[in-house]
Amino acid sequence: SNLKIWDGMFSSNSWNTSSHDITILASADFGTSQIELSSGGTWDASTATFLDADSTTIIFDGSGGLNGGSFVYRDVICNGPATIVGGSFYRDITAHSGLSYSGGGIARGIFATGTVSLIGNNNIDSLFLDSPGLTVTLQAGFTQTINSSLQANATAGYPISLISSTPGVQSTISMPAGDTACLNYIYMQDQNAIGGGIFYAGIYSSNISNNTGWQFVNCIQPISNVWPGDANYDLITNNFDILNIGIAFNEIGFTRPGATLNYVAQPCFDWPSQFITGFNTKHADCDGNGIVNFSDTLAVSLNYGLTHPFRLSAPDSTTVVAPDLYFNFPSSTVSPGSFVTVDIDLGTVALPANTIYGTAFTVNYPSAMIVPGTMSVSYNGSWLVNSGNNVHLEKNFYTNSKIDFGFSRIDHNNTSGNGMICRLTFQVDSFASGPLSLSFSSIVVVDNNGNIIPVNNVNSSVMIGINEQTESSFISIYPNPSSGIFYIDLTSEKIASGSVITILDIAGRSVLSIPAEEQKTFTVDLSNEAEGIYFMHFKMADGNVARKKVVVVKQK
Repeated sequence: SNLKIWDGMFSSNSWNTSSHDITILASADFGTSQIELSSGGTWDASTATFLDADSTTIIFDGSGGLNGGSFVYRDVICNGPATIVGGSFYRDITAHSGLSYSGGGIARGIFATGTVSLIGNNNIDSLFLDSPGLTVTLQAGFTQTINSSLQANATAGYPISLISSTPGVQSTISMPAGDTACLNYIYMQDQNAIGGGIFYAGIYSSNISNNTGWQFVNCIQPISNVWPGDANYDLITNNFDILNIGIAFNEIGFTRPGATLNYVAQPCFDWPSQFITGFNTKHADCDGNGIVNFSDTLAVSLNYGLTHPFRLSAPDSTTVVAPDLYFNFPSSTVSPGSFVTVDIDLGTVALPANTIYGTAFTVNYPSAMIVPGTMSVSYNGSWLVNSGNNVHLEKNFYTNSKIDFGFSRIDHNNTSGNGMICRLTFQVDSFASGPLSLSFSSIVVVDNNGNIIPVNNVNSSVMIGINEQTESSFISIYPNPSSGIFYIDLTSEKIASGSVITILDIAGRSVLSIPAEEQKTFTVDLSNEAEGIYFMHFKMADGNVARKKVVVVKQK
């Protein structure tokens, strides 16, 4: 029942060991694998040379044990009672059903919703006690160093007990100067507070006995509202919010009581981290379940475009000396009625895009020239994101002639490159003629810390091929150019029965239609139309379409 690994390289997969143990004796690299140990399995890397451990997530589904060795681990999730030892650095430890921790190294965050025992001296950046009624036991005679944040989510009916492992013998919590602990609804016994930080146990807490360094006075825990979908807290829900979900992906913090996806203000305790803008990462937990993941994009989609007070202006796109964001058309002309795939590229070989994590932008397009419901987006082959490492959202507003994009990596690692980052496909209207122009607006490109990366906005267009029929001697249009009145002579048997002659402007909008059945001579009046180029479409009996260009020139 024990899997022993001496040397091995493993792809980024999910590994479920059932009740088996894993012992790493030499060197192994699990990449970005998710290791799931169920039914009491253990993980032992105490004698290993473990490569790239900071990309590995370890999940305990039942009771289990972990001897992490001296490595940096990404995340440890304990769904059953777990014992963790070893001098590792753990990015986040989530304990849902009991945790005994004697890491000896550093845990960036411990989020406990079940009973917790901290054994020996431990170094923890943030300790969050996120379940009313739980008991936290600290080993007597030892010190828990909290470097950043100590918070508790308790209620009057379900207080949290903070006690020593030996009644009458103190355990110690140390926090550095400048930090403040604010705990409400705490039953406290045998606790010593040191280190220069300020320790408050609110007026709703009980000073049972033998506590020193704590002030049992009123304190207010940091709490503010979350609006589901507004992940970056710029007061509007849109494609930019996908970037912050990517930046905070897998961050863990307080659950939101009574969480809903409805667009209403929902109070939540602050999480231990914040975005570079200064706003707390709890805003990226759009569904309020205590972790930032794919499900949070649903709130963005449901509440897209909604705002709440004091909306901030969207960032503008400016032209700078920076990598290009541009459209890469497959050819200089395309045919009416055809499907077109346009690559959206970022960076060139000469000037690549460096340290990129995600982007959001709007593509503006002439909806009159594109068939409704045919627009789709693909990220296959993107150098920025791939199928196993992205969160994305697209919102197409056909009546407003625009589509909003937002997509980001989720592995917290920047990347660099050039070329295609996503691909846009659509069908050109069968009557479209002239230039089809695409443009960018509201561009934001970020690194994994949320810093804005400047890019050069390059708009583009493709010509919809006129392809006038070579066999079109049966159509005679005069005068051309004209001030607006055109005379048309044609051979009627060439025209499809019951067809209509359609006249479109250069943007592809229909301005006039004329029944063509059994007529040889027409007068077309465009004198009320603006000066410019127009295209006449004739459906022929053989099913083809003949197109003729006419020019309206107003008299000066």
